[in-house]
Amino acid sequence: MQEQQVRRSIHDRLVGVLRGAGNIAESTVTTSREVIVTTLRSGGDVVKEASSAAGQALIGALEAARDVGTGAGSVVKDSVIGVIQGVGEVTTVTAGVISDTVRAAIKGTRDIGGDVGDVARGAIGTTHDVAGDLRDAAFGLARGTVQGIQDVGGDVGTAVSGALRGAVRGVEEIGGDVTRTIRNTARGLIRGTADVGGDVLQAVAATAKGAVVQTEDLVVSFSDAVTSVARGLITGAKEVGSELGEVAKATVRGSVEGAREISGDTTRAIRDTARGLIRGAADVGGDLGKVALATVEGAIDSAKSAGLKAGDAASAAATGAVEAAREVGESAVKAVTSAVETTIGGVKVVVKAPFTEKKEKEPAKKS
Repeated sequence: MQEQQVRRSIHDRLVGVLRGAGNIAESTVTTSREVIVTTLRSGGDVVKEASSAAGQALIGALEAARDVGTGAGSVVKDSVIGVIQGVGEVTTVTAGVISDTVRAAIKGTRDIGGDVGDVARGAIGTTHDVAGDLRDAAFGLARGTVQGIQDVGGDVGTAVSGALRGAVRGVEEIGGDVTRTIRNTARGLIRGTADVGGDVLQAVAATAKGAVVQTEDLVVSFSDAVTSVARGLITGAKEVGSELGEVAKATVRGSVEGAREISGDTTRAIRDTARGLIRGAADVGGDLGKVALATVEGAIDSAKSAGLKAGDAASAAATGAVEAAREVGESAVKAVTSAVETTIGGVKVVVKAPFTEKKEKEPAKKS
């Protein structure tokens, strides 16, 4: 009953706001915040009710936008901001609250043409202002995005790209750690996929591809984006019990597809993906040799579609894996080198001497 009251209250008040004059954005934030605060302070289990109230508030706001016929994008973002601010005034803004808020927003934007990126951007920035925890914000919004897309039968690849874009732009605006946000967003996308019984490997490939494609528009280096997303994907996969070797192959495939789409350097994408996969496997106590072998196998499988020689693709993967292993420790180097310095799939794998490059803000283009 209370959930319906929240939804109706937000709807009725925002209809008046959207049809009126003045600062609509500020009024939308204020209205959403006030309704949530009033609801949560009216009694009951605040922690338990926060998530459901947040979700219903977003649905009411989106229905108001639809009924008035106004643009959904700004209403979505401003409502998300107000809802999270309201929850933060009364209780802790948890990853669950963010997830349910974003999930409801995704369901609504499907109907009235909103942008997943707007939802993510608003959630990240506001959670930082209210609670200061970007890790929970990135994880929660990613999980909610996948759940929302599952609810409406939307395109996972588009949603993943939107979530990554919005999360990173939101963090950039507040001066947060972009690479850590990419990693936690990737982790959340995999957790959300598993929660709804989705295809984890498909989500892995889509997330890796999305991260590479988004480097064209984001103030983050190509290498940092690719390495961070691979590291987060392995972490999320470990948490949901996926086989890390298959996850490594899917990650390489997605990175290569993304590099091809933006005419980027596919060899570099493979190497940086390998680095992230090994670092991620080390983070979660995975079998480094097994992940390294699967990474090289994935590179060989993807070589033809990328227009690369199988030997070059394998070498890039093996080199990136060994570089990452050196950052982990001596035992990691032994495990990785013994796994990749051999013939794999009929291809003689050569690990090249480490080389360094100056990091760029834009992805390197093929000459």
